[in-house]
Amino acid sequence: MGWLIPAFAVTLRPGQPVTATHPAAPLLTTWRLIRQRLAETTPAKVDTSIRRAYRRAQRPEPDVALVRIRGTRSSSAPAQHTGVSGQSERDYRWWVAPHWRHQPYGPGRKLRDWIVVRPHLRGPQDKPIRATTTVRVLGALPPRPDTAEPAPIDGP
Repeated sequence: MGWLIPAFAVTLRPGQPVTATHPAAPLLTTWRLIRQRLAETTPAKVDTSIRRAYRRAQRPEPDVALVRIRGTRSSSAPAQHTGVSGQSERDYRWWVAPHWRHQPYGPGRKLRDWIVVRPHLRGPQDKPIRATTTVRVLGALPPRPDTAEPAPIDGP
């Protein structure tokens, strides 16, 4: 049984606030994440060539499921337009990953050099950060396109 054996018992009243240091906090957080239902799984048909290959090998047809991750915007809500640039107004902020850009410079902007774009948040300052399942490591930049070695985080 190991870690499955209860080590303690906690009684909570309805509406009782639970802080991050409370012993029941990990369990309640897990329940909240499960209740969000950010993904839905639907069965999918297997490609004909794969089905035939399984039949030739006398194996049962594989079960394939599509996992669709819901976005933050509902499909029934129309996009709001700013009217200035033609782009829709975002109701969230999002992370921009570090990357290199081939930036024009010099007279007439005819010369080009690689510059680093550091990781940052984009979007309206008063909006929440969009939930994502991506884990970001903010420690090193991707390798510069014209070299094979990674650059330090301070860049050129």
